[in-house]
Amino acid sequence: MKIFALGGYGKVGYAATKLLAQSDGVTEIAIAGRNLERAKEVAAEVGAAVSGATAIAIHADGTDEGELTSLLAGYDILMNAAFD
Repeated sequence: MKIFALGGYGKVGYAATKLLAQSDGVTEIAIAGRNLERAKEVAAEVGAAVSGATAIAIHADGTDEGELTSLLAGYDILMNAAFD
């Protein structure tokens, strides 16, 4: 299962992302948000801590419906922890 974690590097999103990445059946988790550098940091931490799941960083603006729709293609679940 592939998960797209919007805001996956924030206080709430980071905790949820770590738990989700440890779940059986999760093969990929995308850490997404407007701060690509922070997303990369968290993806590296999550990817190093979990065997079996790949963590990647994606720049995404949750307020841009068109961009978000195209980024979600191929993902099974959207976790939204983005706060503005």
